[in-house]
Amino acid sequence: MNTGMTPIRAETLAELRELLGPGGYLDAVADIEPFLTDHRRLYRGATPLVALPDSTARVAGVVRLCAAAGIGIVPHGGNTSYCGGATPRESGTEIVLSLRRMKRIRKIDALNYSLTVEAGCVLGEVQRAAESADRLFPMSLGSEGSCTIGGNLSTNAGAQLFPDALDASVIYYGQVTDDEDKLRPVSAPILGLFGAADTGISVESVEGFRGALERLSKDHEIHIYPGVGHAFANPTGQNYNAEA
Repeated sequence: MNTGMTPIRAETLAELRELLGPGGYLDAVADIEPFLTDHRRLYRGATPLVALPDSTARVAGVVRLCAAAGIGIVPHGGNTSYCGGATPRESGTEIVLSLRRMKRIRKIDALNYSLTVEAGCVLGEVQRAAESADRLFPMSLGSEGSCTIGGNLSTNAGAQLFPDALDASVIYYGQVTDDEDKLRPVSAPILGLFGAADTGISVESVEGFRGALERLSKDHEIHIYPGVGHAFANPTGQNYNAEA
């Protein structure tokens, strides 16, 4: 097993190249160089190969092969990390896995206020995709022109499009969850306004959301209004219902 200091076998590198196919990897010194240093130039590492898979199947294949050979994998998104998390070790005994080729906008579902994108999509591209459907992707970062969604999610990065001086946020976008691991980091009070006739967010899912908040002892108010549908609380929207 590779303990982090043992050189990667040439045979294993050859298997990786075959798996990834033409255009699916970098192994020339000049091509690898940008992947060896973080954007603040505080950390520097080495690697014999940068994997550039173009599908989840190839990502899974790389993971299986490296796991069998005991090779470490360093995920690489937009390289905007402040802690060197995308930089390989100096030993050169890890490979870098970049998802920059996986940048497709797979689906935009305006009705349900959701979109499905690949991990290599740049945050700014996701924002523009939402705008093209007259929707807002409610995250904004200084690095939104280069950071990727995969990196945003894996590091729990993000900033809502709201002023700084808020004691609580009302999130109007997306779906609710009963996943306690996802809700546990939330520290601000939560106010939820839902329509019982909303076809995108069911009453059952809202009750699951409420139950998870109660189990976690989160400060929250959840209201379900009978007979009203999606976006009823938005005074600028077509479905606004003042009585609710």
